[in-house]
Amino acid sequence: MNEDQSTKSEKALAISDEILNDIENTDLLFEQILLKCKKLARLRDDFDALNWFTSELHGYSSEVQIPGITRADMERYAEMSGRFTVSTNPVTQQEERKYWTASVSEIEADVQTNLIALDKLQPPAQFTPAVSKSSYQSIYTGQTSSENVVEKYQDVLNDFSQRRNAISLLVKNYRGLLSKIKNSVYNYVLNINLQLRFEGVTESIFQSTKVIVDKCQRSFKSEPFSVVKTEPLSPVFLSPACASWAVFPMSL
Repeated sequence: MNEDQSTKSEKALAISDEILNDIENTDLLFEQILLKCKKLARLRDDFDALNWFTSELHGYSSEVQIPGITRADMERYAEMSGRFTVSTNPVTQQEERKYWTASVSEIEADVQTNLIALDKLQPPAQFTPAVSKSSYQSIYTGQTSSENVVEKYQDVLNDFSQRRNAISLLVKNYRGLLSKIKNSVYNYVLNINLQLRFEGVTESIFQSTKVIVDKCQRSFKSEPFSVVKTEPLSPVFLSPACASWAVFPMSL
């Protein structure tokens, strides 16, 4: 590994550690984390991942046109992120595959907006029933009027409950989608991180072994083997510098 590659690997390892920590331990907006992911992909010359992260930042709407990224690519990236859903068409009764097109920033903004709306949504503290009044002329009783309650408090509570459930479901779906995207990105970064760590360990072992082998080779050249007869017909070949590597009992 040359010096430039080593430097890029060190930078990639450092930023992958930072990304994993951001996903695990912080409330940093995922949009900001994806920008770091783009830098990691660039350091690894992984242009496919770079396009994936770019698609997540721009969204998957049919109106979105990203140079160098085809519609087929975007559908593949949507699949990688877990954006696809399967539903049954009520008319044809056939399964249909669709995917969420909102960008990561739009998803996060929608979650926050709906959480605020959910927090502000409260049943009315006071309620005055809505009454419909009508009057008519009767030949028997003369002018007659009547009142009809058109909105009861229970109706208001039912409407409140429906609105709350709809917003809660939307937040749940958006959070679930965001969790899938985060998990996919996390697995990608973790895989890169482990590869870099393994490469570092392998390089370290290789360099250490190379030093030992070079030392022994120099020793073999400068100090030839000597034969010491410890027992009749059983010479032992020794190397002064590398005795632990070069003891070979031989029979004559």
